[in-house]
This record gives sequence, structure tokens and C-alpha cells, in this order.
Amino acid sequence: MVTTRRIHCIAAALCLPVLLGASTMPAVAGQRYHTEFEEPPAFSSAHGKLNLTIVAKAVPNPYVADQVKTTAWVYETCEKDPGSAAWNVQSCDGVPGTVAKNTGPILNLKPGDLLKIRFVNKLPIETDFANFASNNLLYYNPTNLHAHGLLVEPRTPTARRNTYGDTIYVLAFPSANVASNNGLYFNNVNPLPAAPGNVTVPILPSQGPHQHADVLPDVIDYEFDVPANHPSGIFILHPHPHGPTSNQMQAGLSSMIEVGGYQDRICADWLCLFKMPKIPVRHLALNDTQTGAGGELLTEIDTQFCAKSGSLIDNNGYCTGDTDPKTGKSKGKWFFAVSSQIYPKIDVSNPHGELWYLSNQSANATYTLSLTDKATGKPMPVQIVSVDGVSINTVSQETLASDVLRLGASKFHLVNCAKGSGFSRKLVCADSITMMSSARVEIWVTHRGADGKVGPAIGTGATLKTSAWTSGYGDYGDPWPAINLADVTFNQPYTTRPHIQVRSKRLYGPNGALSTPLTPQYRVPAFTDASGKNLCAALGRDQYRRIYYGAPVKPDGATDPKGLGLGWEIMQYNPKTDTSAPVPGTLHNVQSFDLDTTEPLCVQLGQDNRPVAEVWEVVNLSPEAHNFHMHQSKFRVVDIGVRSSRSPYYTSALTDREEFGQFQTTSMDNVALPAAPGANTAANLAQGGCTVAQVHDGKCLVTPIQLEMPFKFAGDFVYHCHILSHEDAGMMNKIRVATNP
Repeated sequence: MVTTRRIHCIAAALCLPVLLGASTMPAVAGQRYHTEFEEPPAFSSAHGKLNLTIVAKAVPNPYVADQVKTTAWVYETCEKDPGSAAWNVQSCDGVPGTVAKNTGPILNLKPGDLLKIRFVNKLPIETDFANFASNNLLYYNPTNLHAHGLLVEPRTPTARRNTYGDTIYVLAFPSANVASNNGLYFNNVNPLPAAPGNVTVPILPSQGPHQHADVLPDVIDYEFDVPANHPSGIFILHPHPHGPTSNQMQAGLSSMIEVGGYQDRICADWLCLFKMPKIPVRHLALNDTQTGAGGELLTEIDTQFCAKSGSLIDNNGYCTGDTDPKTGKSKGKWFFAVSSQIYPKIDVSNPHGELWYLSNQSANATYTLSLTDKATGKPMPVQIVSVDGVSINTVSQETLASDVLRLGASKFHLVNCAKGSGFSRKLVCADSITMMSSARVEIWVTHRGADGKVGPAIGTGATLKTSAWTSGYGDYGDPWPAINLADVTFNQPYTTRPHIQVRSKRLYGPNGALSTPLTPQYRVPAFTDASGKNLCAALGRDQYRRIYYGAPVKPDGATDPKGLGLGWEIMQYNPKTDTSAPVPGTLHNVQSFDLDTTEPLCVQLGQDNRPVAEVWEVVNLSPEAHNFHMHQSKFRVVDIGVRSSRSPYYTSALTDREEFGQFQTTSMDNVALPAAPGANTAANLAQGGCTVAQVHDGKCLVTPIQLEMPFKFAGDFVYHCHILSHEDAGMMNKIRVATNP
């Protein structure tokens, strides 16, 4: 449940154009409401490099009426030459082509590229972190960058390469916010800021869960090495400072990354590329924000915002908030933008159809998307091309509809879809797509009837919409509203391409992006206990890890029903009895993340640093849904809803198999964890869900999800819930992948 205990949004706009977008508000110059959709601006690599300066800053909102004073937090982005004096200037002022808008530009990369970013933090002091009063450092708005979904190293600087890779263990503080020397330092060199005058909680040398390994003034230099065999697809650049991550992303800090092009996902040879017609592509970034009665931005997201007013039914771009009992006025509106545009018009006129890249860049919102025919009210099937930046394999003719969960892990409602002549494999088509925060889906859109058959259409209307959805039981269930996101018109005089062939670079097997060895840039030691035992050693035969999402356990053994955390243990499967049991002494009970005290999970690479794979069984103990996300990897769903004693389907080394047993699957980097049915009792709701002990005793019904989890990149990174207010509240854990030797 997000509403009262987890999320506090910064006083900043997520969607620049939304504040006066509703028809009940006066129009202003520059307003973007129900106008033709425009593609976001883009920066593209050249000669294997893309060199950017990105400044996180607050800017005036040009779409707000004069009487409403507010700002938006944006990634101001410009391209500079690292060899020039301009590279060291901590600004994009005066640089041609600079982009400064929420959701940011598209960063177009190719496999094998180097993405170099000089990242500058110019965010203002923020005193509205009500959830984080125990840590004054957060009032100074530290931030960093995470390349979500990219298969790149979590490097930290060395003498030979003094830049950061994709690590969250570094923070940049704006030096302009420094007020006095309070005894804390930037890496023992420069002073950290003092607390604002209205904050009385003392700043301590150790700030527990919100400390990071490296703390820097103003600037972080990043270099992301995109592997030559990296899959083509869509990824996200967003902040990841533990504590205010949700706030900063909710305020608008995110950008879309695209690796490769659609040709990489369709064609395997030059002849295909030569014959292929140009295909229109749209990048649809989904995000949301809330406004008060006067159009002012609200600083705390309320998922009950529209529930009490009864406006959980379709609305064009927004829903209307409940009435404020004190003033008798409406709270305002909850806007849902598409690439910074409110309820845009999309004209599908290319006879072949279009590719849509959907990216959920909301910090917390879940979207249940469909393309609904206005005439029939029925959802229109679309072809699924990729999930989380990885093209999916088409489904064999023998695949049954019952395998839908194993194919998309509840992300899709699969339907039949006309495949066209000469195509021996079924398409993967859906009429509903569920996207939790950070999910990406690529779809092929052409006019289809409810039966999946394509046909010409002139002036046929459809609506891209998200349906109402509640995330859990009782007060833990967040009600996400139904919103019409875009107004779509089909003007296709004929349809010649009912489908597209999907191809992808391998993640597994020979030359697979996750199975080919990588020479680590430095040694990452394994953890050992007092006796010298390797705590990162490979799991034993028929062993797998179980990860718990739930309420933290307090020192007295009771749970904290308002808290969130993660736990884990090792499970041993017995093939003779077909049962599994916890390995004694391996339980790390559910705890909120604390970098100083939480014991990391540790895995060691294979001999000569070859990639390794484990089976993870993720168990949600909570009465609300969560969203599992792993940094630096992609995983494949092995099974859903297995018995708690069920043996993993897959326990051997990485292969290029499309199937586990008889089940189809695909790779992804986030997966929805349904609320635990056993948590829906008065006693369990009162304690924040089930406990690990109840699962051990078979007294709590849960829905475990088994994953094949490969590890290739040595270093320290994290896995967490990607409902970002949950992550900020402690639902995260550190993982170390150690080198060998």
C-alpha cells in the first residue's frame, strides 16, 4: 500500500504540460492536451560513442498559469566532446540541441558502444521528505544514475579508469546546498551540507540505510560499456539514491535508452533489410502526477486520490480527485501522460502498421493496457515483439493457452492472432498488457478485429487505455484508476503485413550476452566467515535460494506491519520424497535494507570467472503485490504457483533452450509478485502479511515464482521491489558477485 506510509513526492512536476491540461482549466500557450503525438527528442551515438552532459535540475514549468508557481525536475541533456574545455563545464547552457524536459530524451545506442556521461546534480534543497526525517542528508537531494535493464558492469573507479559503471553505490550532493562543515565529508575531503534551519534531527556520521559507498560533490563521471552482443531493445535511465528514488523519478527524472533498432529484432540478413519497408516507430513513455484544486502540484502521491470520488472509470488523460471536506472543493486531478503529452492523438496510417515502444517510467503506477475499439468496445489484439528489452521467441504450434503465465509471467492476456501465410509459428499476441513500474513492452500495432484478423480501416477509432486495478487486500490494496491514455485513429487503406518476424541476439549459449565470460576490471573478493569458509560458494546439488518479500521482523520476533523488507534462505530439494526443506542456519529473516548492517547475499562466478546460474524462488508474504527487479541481469521464469516443496525445473548451466520441460518462457528484468492469498485474514493483515515461519509450517498460502537467475558481472549491486516507494521503504537487498579467482 503506497497511500499513507511510503511515498512522499518532491514538490516538482512529473509532467510539464499537465497542470492545465483538463478542459475545465484555462488554456495557456504551449499546452499539450489532446494534440497530435510528437516523438521525444533523441541523442544518437556516432562512431561507437555517445558523450553527454546530463544535469539534474529544477526548471520553471512553462505550461503553468502565472498564479501557480511550481517547477519541474528534469534531466537537462546536451552532447559535448570529452576532449574539449566545454566537457568540464557543469552546465548545458548555450549548447545547441539541449533538451530539458521531464521523462528526458531518448538515448540511441548500438551494441558495442561506449556511453559516457558527465552527470551534474543541481537539484534544490528539499525539506518535504516527511518519511526520511531520521536522515537529514536526504534534504540535500543527493542523486545518481542507474541504467535499468542494460547488461553492463557495476564498476567503481580504479587508478586506470577513474569513472563509474552502473553502480548505485555513489551519490552526488549539490555543493550549492552546502551550508557548513558538520563533520561529514565528501570522501573525507569536502564537507557535506548541514541541516536546514527548520530541521532539528542531528546529522550523524552513519545514516544507516541511506548511506552509499562514495559521496561526491556535484559531479559523477559515468562510462557504460555496452557489450557487442547486447540485445536490442528499450531500457531506462533513472535515479537510484536509496530513500528519495521514488520522489525524484515521480518528479520527472528519467530517460529512455534504445539499443539497436527494429531491424535488429526483425532481420537476420542483408536481404531482409533490403526488402523491408520503413516502419514507423513510436516511443511511448508512461508517467503520472497529481495536482491540487488550484493546479498546484501535490507533494505526496495518494493512490486513493480518485477512489472515493468514484472516478475509477474511464477518463481522458486524468481522473478527478475526491472533495476536500475542509474546503468543499475537489482535490484536483491525477494526470497520466504519454511522453509528456496528455491524451494525445495517434494516427496509424502506414498500411504495414507501426511499432510502439511502451515504457512505464512512473515511479509506482501499474498500467493494465489495452487498445480498445471504440465501435465494439472490445480490445484489439496486438503482437508482442519484446519484453524488458529482449525480443521474445515466437511460440510453437503446440504451445497451449495454459502456458500463458509461463510465457509472460502474468504480463499478458494472450489471444489468437492471424499469422499470415508462410509463417509456421504462432505469433505472440495479447489484448491486455500489465506493466508495473520499469516494465517495457514492444508491440506491433495494425488494425485487427477481435478475432485477430487484419483488415483495412479508414477512420476507425480506438483508445489506448489503462483499466482499473487494485494491488492487494484490505487497506494494502492500491487502486490504480482507469484512464484513456491516447486517442488512436486507424487510416490504413490496406494491410500487407499482419505480423513481423521476431529475431534476437542470444542471451544464452554460444556468444550469448549472459553466458559468455567477461574479464572483470578488478578483483571482487568473496565473503568469508571467522573460520575462513567461503560464504559465496556455489549452492549444493538440488539446492536453490528462496527470496522473501514481506514485513520486517523486529528484535522481539514480531513483524512491523508498516514496514517493508526482504529476506532469504537456501532450500534443499529431496528427489526421493519430492519435498523441499530449508537448510538449517541459512535463514536471513525479512529486514529493511541497511547498507551498514544488512548481510549481502553472495554468489561467486565459476572457474576463470565464467557465468553461473542459480534457481531463485521468490515468495511474496505481503497482502499487496510487489515487483521483483534484479540489476545487471535478465532472468527467465521457470514456473509460477508451484507447491512450496516443488523441485526447480532447471538446475544446470546456462543453455540456449527455449523451453524448460514443455514450458515456453522469455527473459525479463522485472516480474510481478501477486499478493499472498494467505495474508488475507484479519490476523495476517494486522501483522502486515504472513511470516516465514507460517510458510515453513504450511499455514500460509503463497504463490511462489521460480526463476532461472544468471550472474555474469562481478561487483556489488542490488535486487529490490521496483514499486519505488517500496524500495525506498527498505524492500531492497545488496548482492555481491565475487570473482574466481
